[in-house]
Amino acid sequence: FDEQIQQVDDLITGNLENVPGKKFEDRKPGYRLVKKGGGIECCDPAEIKSQEGIIVDLMKRAGKLLAEGKNVVGVSLPVKIFEPRSLIERITDWWAFGPIYLRRAAHIKDPVERLKNVMTFAVSGLYMGCKQMKPFNPILGETYQGFWPDGTEIYCEHTSHHPPITNFCVTDPNKEFTFSGYYEYRGKVLKLGNAVAVHGYGPNRIKFADGSLIEFNLPPVRLSGFLWGRLIEWIDFLNFEDKTNGISGVIKFYKNDSVFGKDKHPSDYFEGTIHDTADPKQIHSEIKGYWTSYIEFDGHKYWDLEKINPVSVHHTADPLPSDCRFREDMEWLLKNDQDKSQEHKIRLEEIQRRDRRLRTEHGPKKKH
Repeated sequence: FDEQIQQVDDLITGNLENVPGKKFEDRKPGYRLVKKGGGIECCDPAEIKSQEGIIVDLMKRAGKLLAEGKNVVGVSLPVKIFEPRSLIERITDWWAFGPIYLRRAAHIKDPVERLKNVMTFAVSGLYMGCKQMKPFNPILGETYQGFWPDGTEIYCEHTSHHPPITNFCVTDPNKEFTFSGYYEYRGKVLKLGNAVAVHGYGPNRIKFADGSLIEFNLPPVRLSGFLWGRLIEWIDFLNFEDKTNGISGVIKFYKNDSVFGKDKHPSDYFEGTIHDTADPKQIHSEIKGYWTSYIEFDGHKYWDLEKINPVSVHHTADPLPSDCRFREDMEWLLKNDQDKSQEHKIRLEEIQRRDRRLRTEHGPKKKH
């Protein structure tokens, strides 16, 4: 990825301005920017139609959980709203700029500059992880194996069913960095049933060859429009900490609450700083941008959606038998047979419930 890293160098120094790029709608077909309030919206007629009645389904299947504002991630839903992928694979979409910015960060010794690249890695992939269609919930023990074209290997495993947790490890062939952590998936319904907030709790840890460690957490994503509108937004905060060098970074997403569209910024706008962990007033860099467009530090762009190309994950050719691509419900959905897919999905869910009962009845008892 030397060419892409050089493009980032040119972007930072302002030498990429005249290079033609791709608009958002070309980067993400079926979605478009919301000009007035911010965020992105689905404009694919098939995807929109598939979502009709989803809140009614949720109410029927998990009314008590919804009323109490509890986690609805594990609620069983019809396959008509699904894409033929498991969540354990889809999380890798967020890492689409990892081969560029994590490798660039690994080659930098200055702690502040390294943190800038890690923060850019985290922000640049957010738009890649936004989709209206739901992935399949992973099964306990389900795995996914993939790789980036530079040989970096990706391993994911679903290690807990209640709560749903996926662990991951991304290993660089040159041992310049390791990216690892886990996501505990939580979701709740908002705004009188017109929105769902989903959050992948858990640490994202990047350890470099020189021993330095940077940790961050993903923000929640809000999907609105199950009753009216079709909007996807990242909300709240992205927090980073370089535990080795005593510096931190924070990105705050703009909260757009105006009914009349008179907010100062759209909801995809963010601001932030890099500062001393012990004294946040000691600021090393000021940050601003839009997760749908660019991020800049002190007036210099480090990522531009139109200029820097994302990197796709390739499937490992001979994965473990537990790989998510072998799931029968997904295979039937790939063949556009929703009935067969739903039938196998229900069968797998029943097996999961049976296995859980057996673990509860015959497994080690909790000590009180």
